[in-house]
Amino acid sequence: MNRLTVFFMMSIVFVMAGCTSDKSNTEETESIQAQLVASEKTLPSNFESISNQSVPKGIQTELVKTQDVYEDSWKEFQLEGSIPEIDFKANDVLFVGMTESSSCPYILDSLKTNIEESQLLITFEPLDDVCTADLSPRNFVIAIEKKLSSKLTSFRIVSEQKEIEVPILVKSIEYEG
Repeated sequence: MNRLTVFFMMSIVFVMAGCTSDKSNTEETESIQAQLVASEKTLPSNFESISNQSVPKGIQTELVKTQDVYEDSWKEFQLEGSIPEIDFKANDVLFVGMTESSSCPYILDSLKTNIEESQLLITFEPLDDVCTADLSPRNFVIAIEKKLSSKLTSFRIVSEQKEIEVPILVKSIEYEG
């Protein structure tokens, strides 16, 4: 009788596991196809003029697809740390520049993909209740697998205060020769 009970319980577990939905087919999935490479409190020197010309205002983005452009954007965003190695045969890199409250810095919570809307969702942890209204620089450097980045047309920044859709712009360098 004891074996029969164990067999019955195991059968129920397997049936229940088979009946649960497959989360890999959901609209939003956790992404191992995108990962944070670096984040510092710096912005390009021309951030204010560039970011105020873009929609939405106050955010500067660059998607880079080659090592030369990556190194150029790294310098442009004034990142001070050593430049992480990226395999550009498999990945592209998204630079995101924005401002934050100096007393409540943005902390990346997750990177998710929404393939149906061709978007990368960047979600931040909730901010403290009391934040100062001053603006402090912040950048995020995100490596994205090429098979995903080639499908992306925008990314969405999600925080408890706002949700902003930002178009993805590809940066290239033209050489004079």
